[in-house]
Amino acid sequence: MRRKGNYNRGRQNRRRGPGIWTGNFLKMIAIAAMLMDHVAVVILEQGIIAVCQGDAAIIKEFFASDIGARVLLADRVLRGIGRVSFPIVCFLLTEGFLHSGNRRNYIIRIGSCALISEVFFDLAVYDSWFYLGYQNVLFTLFVALLVLTGMRRFNRRPVLQIICIAAGSGVSWLIHSDYYIIGIILPAVFYWFRNEILFQMMIGGILSIIESISFFGSAILAYIPIMMYNGKRGYWNLKYFFYVFFPLQFLALYLIRQVLLKGGWLTGLITQAGL
Repeated sequence: MRRKGNYNRGRQNRRRGPGIWTGNFLKMIAIAAMLMDHVAVVILEQGIIAVCQGDAAIIKEFFASDIGARVLLADRVLRGIGRVSFPIVCFLLTEGFLHSGNRRNYIIRIGSCALISEVFFDLAVYDSWFYLGYQNVLFTLFVALLVLTGMRRFNRRPVLQIICIAAGSGVSWLIHSDYYIIGIILPAVFYWFRNEILFQMMIGGILSIIESISFFGSAILAYIPIMMYNGKRGYWNLKYFFYVFFPLQFLALYLIRQVLLKGGWLTGLITQAGL
């Protein structure tokens, strides 16, 4: 029987070592970093685009100004910190898959949340209730879970497991879901090397650096808390908190942007830049 607050059993519990941080703590780090990233995208980037009415020349001129340079720096810092979130999310997704009492329900929850969140994601990022050009990251995680299911089904048959990864990568690319192919490969790496922490960290770290290369490889910092993971969930069960928080953050950020736009705060930045 699983002990309360502990994901792991047997060999998998011993392999984590004397870490001090629970899965809940890692989840909160991921959520905080993710929120910073979304603040940059929804409020700073989309806010400036809205004020400039999408005019590329005006946007370029704004970021060339002193005030624009500060806004750009804030955007880059927030987005760089945000890169830390995804490797942690992928790691926890794999841990959840390995130790879930009902994998089918786990997959259904992620898929349902992806569908619900897409409305608010499109509204916040594309200012539209419906946009097919790009899908939120939960679609990527949903496909990744299906890939992990196939890898588990074809245990000890690596060729078929690779085919599952390739198929999932193709689906992610086809539907244009966030993080694309790396969003499928990274959880597969965590699963494949679930009993080999060194390979998890090395290969996962390389993939994360590649994904965040435009932010100086900042996603590699995610592996500090991952290495500190102790294999335990923690006292509180926060899985439903994430399912509520993820869609509502987009709605909240969209409303904040609208307030800033109507209040003239973002327009004031453009004015101060002399445009």
